[in-house]
Amino acid sequence: MKSWYKKSFLMLAILSVSLWGLFLAMRQQIRFADEQVNLISDLKDPSPFRSALVGHLDKMNWSLQGYVRSHDASMPAHLAQGQKDFEESIPEFHRQNPRLFPSQAQVSILKDYRSLKELIERLVHATDEQAARWIKSEDNFKQMLYLLKDRIRPLIKRRQPDAEERSASILKIENQLRAWQQDMNQAAAGPVTDGLPRQVAEDQDRGNSFLESYERLTLLPAEKRNARELRSIWNQNVDLSREMFALRISEQQSLELVGIARQMLLGTLNRLLPALQPSELESQKHSMMQTMRLRMATAGFLCLTALALTIGGVICIYRWRPVVPRNNGKSPTLSVDLKGQIRDWSPIAIDLYGYTPDEVMGKSIGFLFVSESEIGHLSHQLQSDKKTAFEARHKKKNAVEMSVRMEFRSSVDSQGKPTGIDVYCLRR
Repeated sequence: MKSWYKKSFLMLAILSVSLWGLFLAMRQQIRFADEQVNLISDLKDPSPFRSALVGHLDKMNWSLQGYVRSHDASMPAHLAQGQKDFEESIPEFHRQNPRLFPSQAQVSILKDYRSLKELIERLVHATDEQAARWIKSEDNFKQMLYLLKDRIRPLIKRRQPDAEERSASILKIENQLRAWQQDMNQAAAGPVTDGLPRQVAEDQDRGNSFLESYERLTLLPAEKRNARELRSIWNQNVDLSREMFALRISEQQSLELVGIARQMLLGTLNRLLPALQPSELESQKHSMMQTMRLRMATAGFLCLTALALTIGGVICIYRWRPVVPRNNGKSPTLSVDLKGQIRDWSPIAIDLYGYTPDEVMGKSIGFLFVSESEIGHLSHQLQSDKKTAFEARHKKKNAVEMSVRMEFRSSVDSQGKPTGIDVYCLRR
């Protein structure tokens, strides 16, 4: 009986899952067929959608190119607006005509667009970082020129020792500083060539040499203090120039990658949203009609499959049903000897408790009881035989508790002597 329950439960579970899956599949096929009917009349040329998206991409490209060239603060706003228009157009186009702009097209276009957007963000970040360092570098150039012209040069008097040599050193530093600034301006205005970083490095080294010569000639405490400040700003600008060149190269590489990603996205738009001729439209409508008929045929097949599974499952469960022996009141459930030890274990007891005869023969009937007080009550009743029936809590082999009504009838031999007790158990 227990095996039948397990097999039946498993069969019902499998049958339920299968029927639910078939139902969902059938409903989906019918829904697809309905969509085909509705979309046949909406089949049109999708190229206007492509043109609108390409326009948004062009706006993004112009804004990005302008920001990279001029660092115009208004360009990021135009770029963000172009991105917003592109992103909002895709679901709007799908809502207008799911056939011309299906979900698959959205996924493919957005996948390429996200790659492009990530590269644009990286490029804008590099441009922002470069602009920030350029502003800082320009401030440093102004500060160094101010130190040379307005704070150090006025300290040198003609009557001081080495005055002429110190003034010449300051002039050399100033000229080299201006040459350095001019090279950096050239780097900011156009692409970085292989010789430009080398030229800047030579300007830095030459100027650094002039600055070292002047530091050895400094005489006054104020002069030494200003020279130290000049050295600190100079070293800071050297680091800034290196970072600017690295960011400039990264910016150029990102710009090239943005161009490649943009061309890939344009290719995807041309492939998914092509211009269709009238003959192509008619061919697609015919194909959609064929698909609709196939969907309906599939739905009918799924319905028949569900019906066949249901009938087969019911037949299997019916055939698996066990023939359970029933207690007709004539056969005892189990028998015990006068000591309470089990000596007979019927099929009814096997079904009721789950134990096989080999597992219980010779054991005390007390092991079936949950409470020891009920065991004592049973022992007392077997000895006094005052009552022939009572209810008790028993436990099955799987430790599940149950309420059982027990009836006792003495068994005697041919001479009328008691040989044991027959027990009739009925689950309550």
